[in-house]
Amino acid sequence: MKLRPHYLAPLHEYTNFPFRMLAQKHGAKATIVPLVSVTALTRSHQRLEKLKKEMGKEEKFLGVQLIGKEPLEFLHSAKAIGENFPYVKWLDVNAGCPSRNAFGTGGGAALLDKPETVRKIVSALRRSNYPISVKMRLAPTMEKTIAIAEAAQEADFLVVHGRTAKQYYSGAADWGAIKTVKESSEIPVIGNGDVKSLAQGKKLVKEGFCDSFMVGRAAISNPLIFEGKEAGAKEKKKEVFAEYVSLAGKYGTAELFDCRLKAFELFRSLPNIAQFRGAIAKAKTLEELTAMIAGF
Repeated sequence: MKLRPHYLAPLHEYTNFPFRMLAQKHGAKATIVPLVSVTALTRSHQRLEKLKKEMGKEEKFLGVQLIGKEPLEFLHSAKAIGENFPYVKWLDVNAGCPSRNAFGTGGGAALLDKPETVRKIVSALRRSNYPISVKMRLAPTMEKTIAIAEAAQEADFLVVHGRTAKQYYSGAADWGAIKTVKESSEIPVIGNGDVKSLAQGKKLVKEGFCDSFMVGRAAISNPLIFEGKEAGAKEKKKEVFAEYVSLAGKYGTAELFDCRLKAFELFRSLPNIAQFRGAIAKAKTLEELTAMIAGF
């Protein structure tokens, strides 16, 4: 599978269908549906129906991120995705989500202590027709980090977030550790963590830290990042927000809670924004919210 130059990171409850389309419109070369439970997808028809609402065949290079711990459930989920979503291009194994829910089910970052389970999951997915990636975080030691990376070598590529699960999103991403994983890996490595501009990501690739890069939180406040632009000024942010609401309406997902969340993150970086954010939180309808932001 040909590696894309840059990816939008999967962020639970944020990188939904219209946001992924917004990112692709502004240059993201690949997007991914976040955190689809293989247990739920295998056992519940309702989860499959919900997934249909989360997907978009218009996306240029779309992946699905699977989370769980049972290898056969990953394989069954791959089959269900293949039967229902022929436009999906690759599957990602989540071995990094630090949330309590992920740990509670034995998936996500809980897999960082179970390299043999990671190996079995990747091997099971190899029986599907999909290219496969494994998105991992750093383990508490480099030795354990390399062990997980080695367990995933049957995949097509690795995505390495340069933080431990304990760090969550605090502190700085350790790009030295990402480079160490890359140097020990026989498959390409996508680096993830604290990439704040297209130029920075390209520089990391050029300097050998990774083969490609993934942008998460920086894209939340600046969806134009993938085309090397800034949505820093208030008026530009208003344009981007209106564009998002328009896309959400087009795809039937325009909801107050979601649009309010996007507004919080998009306008967060403006100076003296606390009072306006408070007003956003009090908006009772989507119409009220959009009118408020248009007049901001």
